[in-house]
Amino acid sequence: MRTYQQEIINKAVKDKKNVMIDEKDSWNIRDKHMMSTIEMLLGHHGTGSKAIVWAHNTHVGDYRATDMVANGHLNIGGLAREIFGNENVGLIGLGSYDGSVTASYMCNGPILKYDIPEARPGSVENACHQQIENVGCSDFYLIFDPLDHGSPLNQVMGHRAIGVVYDPDIEHRWNYVPTSLSNRYDAFIFIGRSNSLTAIQAHFDKKKFPETYPFIRKQNV
Repeated sequence: MRTYQQEIINKAVKDKKNVMIDEKDSWNIRDKHMMSTIEMLLGHHGTGSKAIVWAHNTHVGDYRATDMVANGHLNIGGLAREIFGNENVGLIGLGSYDGSVTASYMCNGPILKYDIPEARPGSVENACHQQIENVGCSDFYLIFDPLDHGSPLNQVMGHRAIGVVYDPDIEHRWNYVPTSLSNRYDAFIFIGRSNSLTAIQAHFDKKKFPETYPFIRKQNV
């Protein structure tokens, strides 16, 4: 396992240097790195191994069902389908109508709590909100049939993307990704009103390595 960790670290350093050199392609470099890490770990654990990857919608949802293609971008969701086959990959998206989120106005900025405004009309989140009365619940999930090409969920709609850097005052202009929902994901979880995360307070002894530091104990090698 130590060899795999070393390979991942070496590749991360190399990719970070490439990002600094080619800022325009930084997105693709990052997602290709994440994808190669997934492949490496699956290879280590052998035939039949599986992985669960928790990431932002823009990394998880198939890039080919959004305007990312036109911008020359790809992501791990689309790459996973291409590499492993659609039948061996399950992509799950998340969205909410309003609520709150933990984010900041800049990278490495202060941790802040923002109110999320109501989703704009014509968006995925707004369409889900309109179905709450019919569903009888404000939180629900959708599972898509890849053979149902006539579904209205195939149509392109704006799908809100909230990242670690966020400004609710201008999100209606910049935070909606044109999306064919049923092609982007295999399933979609809708939360009517989301609540911001609360940071877990952790205290470390700076004279010792944290328990999660990437070293392997001898007995596990």
